Amino acid sequence: MKRGILISCFRLSSAINQLFRRNHVCTEKTLRCLEDRKSPGYQHHRLGKDIRICCATHLYEILRDVTVVLEEANITYFITFGTLLGAVRHKGFIPWDTDVDIGILRQDSKKAHKILKLKLGQKYFISEDFPNMTRINFSRTNTLHCDLEIWEEREERVIFDSPSGNYYEFAKADVLPAKPYKIYDLTVMGPATDNFLTGSYGDDYMEIGYKQWKANDKGHAIADFASAPLDKSLLRMKERYDEK
Repeated sequence: MKRGILISCFRLSSAINQLFRRNHVCTEKTLRCLEDRKSPGYQHHRLGKDIRICCATHLYEILRDVTVVLEEANITYFITFGTLLGAVRHKGFIPWDTDVDIGILRQDSKKAHKILKLKLGQKYFISEDFPNMTRINFSRTNTLHCDLEIWEEREERVIFDSPSGNYYEFAKADVLPAKPYKIYDLTVMGPATDNFLTGSYGDDYMEIGYKQWKANDKGHAIADFASAPLDKSLLRMKERYDEK
């Protein structure tokens, strides 16, 4: 009898735990799902899973806010790498992406850092502890983020020497002047030609995607892909963070 009660209690506890995990939503006060063992999105980028809706929505919010501030300050910017690939191939975020990638030019970097801290410093945690990059975190606790890359102009080339040690170089004419792209309902600026994508991902980037590249290199046809879903009810109220 007691054993049966214990088994029933264990099953009930397991069911409650599974329900909690399914309904888990990360916020500015929690770890992002990728880092939270209580979330079904824990280590999703290594386990063949897609980003959680809450995380994709927070990335959307960061992208929206950062690009609005840069545009209002007349600072040239361009989405890069996975964010650019998501815009072109998915019309949103790549379902398994983990961050937002935006490039600016070296001569605009001090102005950009200053205006972003002024306008967004109350809402996001902005860190400059990286060479050639500023990281804009969703909060001090939740490290969903935008990497604001600082690109150098050298004659007719633009160059990014990333903190991870990777080196990227493109013809300036392939990046600037930036042109508009759609990501969900946002219009953002990005490279002038598709040479940025072919140079980064190969000529077949519209045909083959490499899902969970950190776990394996299995290719998936583009027909398998859609953009990461959003839940805009999770967007934070702008008025809470407006500068005083």
